[in-house]
Formats: sequence, structure tokens, C-alpha cells
Amino acid sequence: MTRRSKIKLAVAVCAIAIGLGGWWAYRDLQRRRFVAMFQEIMSAPVKPPSWRRHLPANATDIQEWAWADGDVSYLLKARVTDAEFLKFVASLGLTPHTPDRKYSESSHWLTWRPSPGFEGKWWDASDALTSTYVKEGHDTWMFAKHESGFLYFKCFSH
Repeated sequence: MTRRSKIKLAVAVCAIAIGLGGWWAYRDLQRRRFVAMFQEIMSAPVKPPSWRRHLPANATDIQEWAWADGDVSYLLKARVTDAEFLKFVASLGLTPHTPDRKYSESSHWLTWRPSPGFEGKWWDASDALTSTYVKEGHDTWMFAKHESGFLYFKCFSH
């Protein structure tokens, strides 16, 4: 092998090494970016839901509480008219509760007691299920009623 051939071989080996090193560094950078992005997504707090947008624009005395960590608990109270309440119920697809209505799971979940963890004083819905509208499925419950001029809405998953 001539000196010129040896130099060409050395240059080619160096070029391949530099190319592989660059490719390896690029892949490592991409992997680190992916890992960092994944960690950021996984560590981001769960955003609690809100059904406030379903209220009419002229709703007053609005109180809202939400908690989420995979499961969800949500309470909403607002002063609305009977007609506005019916529009709210229709927008969410809630239907009237009846004592003989069948649910996909035990109806013991259908209660107007405040959600665990709620410490506010504004939630004063009566325990009565009369005039309650419900939507439920699997492990999620949504229900609302209009009482003393207020819409009461409760939603949770368990």
C-alpha cells in the first residue's frame, strides 16, 4: 500500500468516524429532547375541568370548585332562570332522574353532598333528588338541579 493510499484510507476512516459521531450525538440530543418533553408532560399538573362556559352570559353569583388528579370532582352554583337552567341541562344532554331509572352502576353515587375535599361554605344544595337531571356512564356522573333560583351542578369521576 502506497503512502497516498494510506492517507486516503485514513481520511476516509476519519470522515466515517466524524459522520458516525455526529449522527450519534444528534440521536442522543433527540433522545434527550424526547425524554425532557415526556417528563414535562408527565409532571404537568392535571387541569381541572370547568363547565362554566355552559352558563348563560347573564348568570350571577357564580361559584365554582374543581379538583383533578386523574379522578375529577367539580361543583358549580349560579343564579339563573328556569329557562336558562333548561338550556344548560340540554347543552350537556342531561335527562330527568326518576326513582325507577336504571344506571350503569349503583345510584348511591347520585348525591348532592359536596365532594370530598371541598371546604367551601357556598354549596347548599338540598339532598332532594326531585327535579334532578342526570347523565352517567361507566364511572362518570353529571347532574344538575334548579333550586331557590340557583343552578346546582355536580360532576365527578371515580
